[in-house]
Amino acid sequence: MLKIKKKNYFMKLIEVKNNFLLGFEEFAKENQFKIVKKDFAIKKNTKEYICTFDFTYNYWQDEIHLFPFATIKINQIHNICKINGYDLNYTAFINLLFLEKYAKNKYDENTRWKMQYNQKDRFKIFSLNDIDKIIDKTLNLIYKYGLNYIEKYSNIKSIDNLYNKNPFDYNLNCSGLNTHCIIGLISAKLSKNKNYDKLEKIYSKIVEDNDFNDIDKIAFDKIKKYLKN
Repeated sequence: MLKIKKKNYFMKLIEVKNNFLLGFEEFAKENQFKIVKKDFAIKKNTKEYICTFDFTYNYWQDEIHLFPFATIKINQIHNICKINGYDLNYTAFINLLFLEKYAKNKYDENTRWKMQYNQKDRFKIFSLNDIDKIIDKTLNLIYKYGLNYIEKYSNIKSIDNLYNKNPFDYNLNCSGLNTHCIIGLISAKLSKNKNYDKLEKIYSKIVEDNDFNDIDKIAFDKIKKYLKN
């Protein structure tokens, strides 16, 4: 067992993270990604977008939980948010273990909380000996589902379709209905969606009717006015 005492835990955590990222060096080289140790991520930057496979984690004295994510930031969308004082986390992102369920048509609106409750949304590390196995599992998810996800959603048109084809549907690719409204509105405008006016009314009504915080409401209104110019 990887017993991590409080006084030297930080060094043990660094050891686990560094050993884990080492397993992605070949993948990164073959697919034009860069390993970014400070972000605990594998990242690719282009003029149009930034995509990553990153790994958030929880840790305790004797175990570490890793959550593997695919994330996309489309620069045009994030720039509009930034101009209007809104800090958008991602254009689209998803836990790779959720994505696997979705790809196999085994995902519904209850899957997320069930997987979280049963801790099936993560990999668990109890010792350094677990790392190679988890690297293999993560690479399998990336090759089978993650690369396709990034390729599919790394352009404005596909994001418009993802958010606006069925704007009332539950969307597992964002952090909530608040960001769905903002990303949906911006992507519809940028892609010249013929239903933009209708979508603007839909999202305005959702923002009005829901208990969003003031930051989200103010940002939505500012962005809506900005897009009219």
